[in-house]
Amino acid sequence: MIIMKFGGSSLADCPCLEHVASLVKSFDEPKALVVSALGKSTDRLLQLGLWAEKGQTEQVKSGLNALRLDHEEAFPDLENPAEDHEQLFTELSSLLEGIQLLREQTPRSKSLLASFGERLSIHVVAAHLKNQGLRAQAIDARELIETADNGQNGPVDFVQSSFKCQEVLLPLLEDGVIPVITGFLARNKVGFTTTLGRGGSDYTATILGQIMKAREVWIWTDVSGILSADPRLVKNAHTLPQVSYREASEMSFFGAKVLHPKTIAPVARQNIPVRILNTFKAKDPGTLISADTPKSLAGVKTVATMHGLSLITIEGRGMAGRPGIARRIFEATELAGCNVVMISQASSEQSVSFVVSQNEVPELVNTLKSRFAFELDQGLIESIGIVEPIAIASIIGLGMSGTPGISGRFFGALGKVGVNV
Repeated sequence: MIIMKFGGSSLADCPCLEHVASLVKSFDEPKALVVSALGKSTDRLLQLGLWAEKGQTEQVKSGLNALRLDHEEAFPDLENPAEDHEQLFTELSSLLEGIQLLREQTPRSKSLLASFGERLSIHVVAAHLKNQGLRAQAIDARELIETADNGQNGPVDFVQSSFKCQEVLLPLLEDGVIPVITGFLARNKVGFTTTLGRGGSDYTATILGQIMKAREVWIWTDVSGILSADPRLVKNAHTLPQVSYREASEMSFFGAKVLHPKTIAPVARQNIPVRILNTFKAKDPGTLISADTPKSLAGVKTVATMHGLSLITIEGRGMAGRPGIARRIFEATELAGCNVVMISQASSEQSVSFVVSQNEVPELVNTLKSRFAFELDQGLIESIGIVEPIAIASIIGLGMSGTPGISGRFFGALGKVGVNV
């Protein structure tokens, strides 16, 4: 079987949805679909939450009506919105009313709010498949994927998720029905809605690919594969025909937008290939991600960039030889909920630097000052410095290993344009 994932840009409006349905119909092999929210629905839902939190009733009402109209217009001509679809809008309205009354959004309510994009989308996509004469059934991934603790960002429990998938999906596939599954969503141990992170529908697809032992996972998007650079910055960027699991993971982590950073791990464990394909140029070969890949003659396959970052540096002569400083620094980043992108420690042990997202800096700095109040007061730590905004530029490719001169060319190129590292 094949797991096919379709992103929001592939599901932007009724003509796009009709195209997706005909595309799915053109492949005879048993398949399951993972779908994102239609277009920019998730952004619109999060905006509704912000309006509700501020008590902006009229904005919430008009925004909700616009969202409802867009989804009703997305249904095919021969089918009216499903009953489940109407129930979802009733539930969404009640949630927004609750947020307005409390003037507050908790992590749990935000996850539930964000879930409505995919939960609405599956009914629209299933209706378009049925309009093409296919048998399809909308499935909420919360009935399939369970996370391993009671929090909002716990790791996936693959054992429990496997039991659920076998119970729910296998009978449908054996009966020739196409499951249309919400991307991005899961449920924790106590039954509350959790999410796999923005862009997590890719991850949903590879989780299901591993569990269901798919032949391949196909990620349908609006570009023809993974590119050698950001085409908005590099005009002659080209599609990479094949990359390895490791290269794809590095690319996604360091700024390539085609994949969610967690996507590769589940399929790499089972050696299941992933294809990145263009919904609107279906004949393009795209990019194949697999265990083996030819090395680039130049060593480098892609240039990736990350923006909107800050460099935090903690320094002081009193840090040298003092056990536990690094541990306490990164305990603080955990308490502040920060993802650390890169770490560097001076050989003198008198400074530690690390990179985080700019929007995480205020809370992180406050946490660090609290955790190191004694050291700051005694002068053992002299400063907590911030340099922002910064960017990370990365060159990626398995062929770099053992190839002399790569680093020199990289830093030489930065020097030519006056970039200070």
